[in-house]
Amino acid sequence: MIRITRLFFLVALTLAAPLVLAAPPAVPKFGAPGVYPRGAIGAPLSVNSATIVFPVEGTIVSNSDAVYPRALLAMSGSGTVVGAWAVDGVPFDRFIATTNAGAPLAIRAHVPIPPTSWGEHRLSLIIDSPKLNAASGNAPSTTNNGGIAGPSVKFESLATSATRLTIYEPAERALIEGVPRIRWTLVPGASAYEVEILHVAGDGRELGSRRFRTTETSWTPKDLGSGMMRLRVRAIFQGDTRGEPTEWRTFVVLPAKASLHIDGAADRRVAWSGGSLGMIYRVEFLRGESRCFDALTFSSPYRMATSIEWRNCDAVRVDAFSPSGTLLGKSQLVTLGKSFAPPIALVAERGPVDVIEHLPRAGAISGGLLSVAARWREGTQANSALLVDGTDVTAVAMRQPRAIVYDALLPLAAGKHVAALASSGALDEWTFSVSDEPTPSAPAVTNPATYVIQPSGTVEVQRARPASDKTTGSVSLSAQGSVGDVTAGNGLQATGDLVYAGGLDPNHMAQASRNWLGQGRTSYGPMWGSARLGYTIPDFTDGAEFLTSGTARTGVVARAGSAWGTLSYYQPVDPQVHGVLSASPESLGIRSAAFATPDGKPYLIRVIALRMQEPADPLLHTTENTTRNFGIFARYDFGPKGLLSAEAAHGSVTPQAGNAQVSRSGDAIRLTANGVLAGTTYSADLRTVDSNYLNPGNRGLIPGTGEHFTLGRTFGINILNLTVGHQEQGQETNSPLQHATASAIGLSVTTTFNPRISLITALGVNTDHADALAASSLLATSRRNSSASAALSETFSKINVSESLTWSHLDDHISPTANNDVTSMTVAANGAPITNVALAGSAGFTRTNATPTGGTTDYWTLSLTPSIAFPTHCLSVSPSVTLDRKPDLVAVSSVRDQSFGSIVQWSPLWLSSLVSGQVSATTTHTAASMTPSTRTNVYTAAVTLHLNKTRGLPMFAGPPPLPGTQPPAPPVDTSSGPTTAVVPASGGTG
Repeated sequence: MIRITRLFFLVALTLAAPLVLAAPPAVPKFGAPGVYPRGAIGAPLSVNSATIVFPVEGTIVSNSDAVYPRALLAMSGSGTVVGAWAVDGVPFDRFIATTNAGAPLAIRAHVPIPPTSWGEHRLSLIIDSPKLNAASGNAPSTTNNGGIAGPSVKFESLATSATRLTIYEPAERALIEGVPRIRWTLVPGASAYEVEILHVAGDGRELGSRRFRTTETSWTPKDLGSGMMRLRVRAIFQGDTRGEPTEWRTFVVLPAKASLHIDGAADRRVAWSGGSLGMIYRVEFLRGESRCFDALTFSSPYRMATSIEWRNCDAVRVDAFSPSGTLLGKSQLVTLGKSFAPPIALVAERGPVDVIEHLPRAGAISGGLLSVAARWREGTQANSALLVDGTDVTAVAMRQPRAIVYDALLPLAAGKHVAALASSGALDEWTFSVSDEPTPSAPAVTNPATYVIQPSGTVEVQRARPASDKTTGSVSLSAQGSVGDVTAGNGLQATGDLVYAGGLDPNHMAQASRNWLGQGRTSYGPMWGSARLGYTIPDFTDGAEFLTSGTARTGVVARAGSAWGTLSYYQPVDPQVHGVLSASPESLGIRSAAFATPDGKPYLIRVIALRMQEPADPLLHTTENTTRNFGIFARYDFGPKGLLSAEAAHGSVTPQAGNAQVSRSGDAIRLTANGVLAGTTYSADLRTVDSNYLNPGNRGLIPGTGEHFTLGRTFGINILNLTVGHQEQGQETNSPLQHATASAIGLSVTTTFNPRISLITALGVNTDHADALAASSLLATSRRNSSASAALSETFSKINVSESLTWSHLDDHISPTANNDVTSMTVAANGAPITNVALAGSAGFTRTNATPTGGTTDYWTLSLTPSIAFPTHCLSVSPSVTLDRKPDLVAVSSVRDQSFGSIVQWSPLWLSSLVSGQVSATTTHTAASMTPSTRTNVYTAAVTLHLNKTRGLPMFAGPPPLPGTQPPAPPVDTSSGPTTAVVPASGGTG
């Protein structure tokens, strides 16, 4: 075992922890002849378990949403995994991934789930090579195209969905004074959230980005700075699997002070520097010490219109204000020369302006916040200007073809006011009054209630040949909302999809969704309490690997906190896995508790204890036992320079009374760090895991000692990343593992040619060597896996295209019959090439060249799903074509799977789309040698009655767009770089 002192000595080189899958792979009995123990480096390549982490069971998916599935694979051995994503058994996207020494794999689809008819569908992950490990409890069921069915989840395709990840606050293009507050929606099954903020210059250049990670759904940054920024949020799922982010949200944070400097004042033009976007500038022209003339504008420079009479002012000064009227800064006083406004012959463009309306009307009495406007009969009057009390407000007003409208930025003082429209050759004045009675205003509400509720009912008639016809119905509720402050005050927050589906008889309706989550918080003086109920995992295990409780389940998290710290408790309501259906679900009786240091500190220390009762499972080679794990997770944030984490755990397994197996226990320790130093990104990881350490919530841990390092540096348009790793096991006394080592080295280069074209290339070599272990009849192994890849991303006008090429080669120096080459090519495209036409599609080809006994295997997939909208008629058409071909090694031929379909959707705009209709037709043909061909035709007609009640959420205020009016969002690169952990100001992470 590596010494703790060695770990602390090497902590400066620590690397971000590799992805660890919280899924249940096989746990064979130690010492079983010919059976590789858990996590053995020398084990043959196999998929021990697979889990779909997004979307969760029962999620409502609208055809206007772009949902990219995510999955995790628990692996053994080294090599390449080939598989496909499928809806209702029909593949629509293929994937290839390489693992070394059993490292878990994160799988992401290249294209979103294709449009489907309303009703229930099943998303599945098909593993073509290698086959799922039969010893792991995976059911070896076959799909309609001959593949081995992996994990699957049901989802509901409906007209509307309100549960997607959405930013509540700030609003788009908001101007923020002081500290901004960021809030977003809950995501069932998420373990944390990543907030990415991009600083943007006034000309649109990116000035740098920062990422922050938190377990809460709101964040108030203290050191964000000022200026224009772009924001997005993404959910983090089990095993650090990162979901798709929200759309970018743009906002401006005003500085507390502004230092202004006038750069030039000549030819009726005043320019200055030192301000910020979002400020209001008052240009003051002075004569001596008294006011001569003013102007309001949002930006520099200010140019005085030629229609305004020059008043022979002799100095100018610029003041900066916030939208609330707070003075932020003043410039120096600059003396004006006599040539500032030379004499200009005023010539009317089309004669004097003919004003037809004044606002407020002459002599009217109005409130303080009002609109001042002038409208004229004809002509643009490009040089016209609007003045209020001698102040030029044209630059902060809205100019129309024959009008200027100024909405008062600040309340006007009580009394009489004069407005004037100055145009070439004319000056039109009128007066109005402002009442001295204060305008009643509603009391300010901090965090007002915001919600969206979308209930709907669907009746579906389906004719399927050769199956029988059927008529089904469903009732659904898609909702989310919040009130108050669930992070640092009192409040509630909830989200969820509830679906009851079945026949038209209400007595036979069954719940088909558990995709819901709610949380609340209340304060009791200096103390507070909170609870979270629904599909969740304990937030106090975020970032932990040895002390995790496993996949998300329907459970409850209770917390109580004070200035001394936070006490948390977690327990599933039902121990069976729900929502995410693992290929080998386990009924674990889980009890977990933790105590954490107070929030709002740069450091965080959690003491975590877990107790899991595991029933006997002959497929997993486990007996009934109780596992107890306890330890410490600590983290210190040095800011952008680095984030240091440490975790130490002790675990023990106690068999049930009367069991022949003996108790065993072990330890696990790791130190990780990542950050940026001198322009170089770094991450490092040092760890040791005893072969007897076991946590049923994370069976993907690899026993042994390991060191992993990554360095990244930018050189011009290139970003280079170098990764080096080493793993060793089997050196403990009486270890059940054979002595084995695994090493990996990789180099990736990201080249950004311009904002529209980028290229990512990567090279890697992985090796593993294991000695023979006569006591368990385990053979020696020696393998080398080489890989290379290139991914080109391009944006052509309104369409995004990505092409990727991946190659891997396995050399088995002891068993040459296992050698193989795997080559994969994928092309994915999405976007809106023309108005009201959206396109999403992919094509993939994978070839595996094995030894002569294994032969050559080819996989082909083509998926094309355009959407065409006819907004005038409230109609959309979504045809689909899916072709898939894979080999049938038994019949020495290929299996061809073809699916053609079309969906026609009708969504009227009247009555807030109270009613929607859909008809669809799909034909699926499967052909293979030596087996009869099958053809299935499905015709569906559905009518949905749906409502929409929204408050404070403008993004849900109207009906969803027709498919085809908005292109699907392209998948976002999931590389994260250094991330800062966010600890809420109070009442946060348990």
